[in-house]
Amino acid sequence: MAVNSSMVETYWKIGQYIVEFEQGGNVKAKYGTALLENLSSDLSRSHGKGFSRSNLNYMRLFYQFYPNCETVSHKLTWSNICELVKINDPLERSFYENQSQIKYGFIGHQKRKNQRQNPTMPPLRGFSTFLHIVL
Repeated sequence: MAVNSSMVETYWKIGQYIVEFEQGGNVKAKYGTALLENLSSDLSRSHGKGFSRSNLNYMRLFYQFYPNCETVSHKLTWSNICELVKINDPLERSFYENQSQIKYGFIGHQKRKNQRQNPTMPPLRGFSTFLHIVL
């Protein structure tokens, strides 16, 4: 688990670097800069695999959704985090985050299962809307 924690922390720091330094604290880079493509090429050349454009995008989103790396559970794998940052709804993301801590590998499997059972409604959207109305 220590190796995973180190990798997750490193990826968070790369996300922090992208957002704070390369993007100047903005949500996204300026249009037309091809920032992630250029970083991917440079990092892959100097460090090998693991720095694809999509992986760098996940690192960037990871930092944006979790600005304090210490709040991320050590039970979450990088695969779990990649699934979590695809979820824009904070309530839905929190649900899957909590479930993944109970059962490893839960996020992707459960999201696909929910979508198969009710393909017309994204997972937990109704629940999320219901909670916003009730609360």
